[in-house]
Amino acid sequence: MRIKAQRENHFLLARQAIIWLVHAHRPLKISEFRHALGVQLGAEIFDEYDIANEDTILLVCCGLIVVDRESQIVGFVRECIFDYC
Repeated sequence: MRIKAQRENHFLLARQAIIWLVHAHRPLKISEFRHALGVQLGAEIFDEYDIANEDTILLVCCGLIVVDRESQIVGFVRECIFDYC
């Protein structure tokens, strides 16, 4: 509910981040994850302005995702999240 209660652009970013994590075929580093989230459907060019910073992504996801500081891999706080997807 906390994610849905955010402004629309924050909600959409959080939703996109969660979808990427659920469907990723391999672990993603935060730099890859940020770029993946920056891709806009229908855009003819990639605009680096669309890349959200790490803090924003973590904030809009309301504590559901974390970045391992050593490996820089993004993941869910708990693996049991997959039980709800």
